[in-house]
Amino acid sequence: MAKTLYGVLALIAIAFATTANADRSLQKKGGMGGMGGMGGMGGMGGMGGMGGMGGMGGMGGMGGMMPCSTIAEVAVANNLTILVAAVEAAGGDLLAAVTNNSTAVTVFAPTDAAFLSALAALNLTAAALLGNKQLLTEVLDFHISTTVAMTKMIKKSGAYNGLPLPTLLYNGPVAEALDFYKGQSHYKVLGYDTIAKVVAADVPACKSVIHVIDKVLVPDLAHLAPCNTLASVASANGLSTLVAAVEAAGGELLAVATSNTTAVTLFAPTNKAFASLLASLNLTAEAVLADKALLNYVLAFHIVPNKIILSSDIMYPGVKNAITAPTLYSLNNMTQDLEVYMNHYGTMKVLGYNTVAKVLAADVYACRSVVQVIDKVLVPDLGMMMMRRRNNL
Repeated sequence: MAKTLYGVLALIAIAFATTANADRSLQKKGGMGGMGGMGGMGGMGGMGGMGGMGGMGGMGGMGGMMPCSTIAEVAVANNLTILVAAVEAAGGDLLAAVTNNSTAVTVFAPTDAAFLSALAALNLTAAALLGNKQLLTEVLDFHISTTVAMTKMIKKSGAYNGLPLPTLLYNGPVAEALDFYKGQSHYKVLGYDTIAKVVAADVPACKSVIHVIDKVLVPDLAHLAPCNTLASVASANGLSTLVAAVEAAGGELLAVATSNTTAVTLFAPTNKAFASLLASLNLTAEAVLADKALLNYVLAFHIVPNKIILSSDIMYPGVKNAITAPTLYSLNNMTQDLEVYMNHYGTMKVLGYNTVAKVLAADVYACRSVVQVIDKVLVPDLGMMMMRRRNNL
């Protein structure tokens, strides 16, 4: 498999190298003959020779016109062909970043041997990896930090003295981080449960820096396994009125409910809760489902974006110890909050404007989100909406 893989990937590497050589030829024709000394960059083929780039300092007399090698060009020059092929297949922002000379990031770049080892461990073929854009993008994002980190920034040895580096990979609102530290004999990087050794450090790439590593850093990929979205969890738990309301509202709310990457807390009223509210307001279900604006206001008041609230997060009982949770609902450009707390009997409750609801089923997971099933519909302050309607009459 390795020979076939290298044959395919070599074509991509040659394409990159040809482009880079063409650029250099054009620069020479432009009268920059003094740059002929850059031919020495060919010696970068071996990893050990990468330090030789320091010799380019003699070109400083060109008054800041010295060209630099992008991340992609450095990767090609150092035979990181699988990494180049992976970025090519991912495309989009990743490809734009590695081919841009103004990008300022740290790249932990696995060797080809590291990729082949990871493919074997994950029981994947190269074709399967390159064809799975989501998996590919998440793995590559986990190797790139927006902090430019040089080894000289690590002052002491040991994992506890390393640099925490946020990556481009996000889990909900939080960036997954790497720990870059100095071991006894090598610099190392810890990503989730993988520790990789740096085999070539501080390789410059325009405004970025590359550290070549001997392993692929595999993030937590559990969320890529099949999971139940908010909509499917609601259906499975008999919350048919809520499902119908979200479908009628459509738009952003429906997108949130059907996405497997959404990270929210949903306070989900039971069918009985909806029926009780309709009776108290003397409304029919049909009338409410037809009122899209009202639906969006009420449903948005049940969703806490970018925050997972679990029953275990509430440390002490009482409203004064409540977790304040901003919702998707806003009034006069101000987000309306919920107060989530535990009473003295250990029952989880949520206060929304003038309604207190009891959590009947806590911590029901839905992909990256969580559902708290409640016994009442949380009715927000609808005064502004009603005032606007009266003014439009």
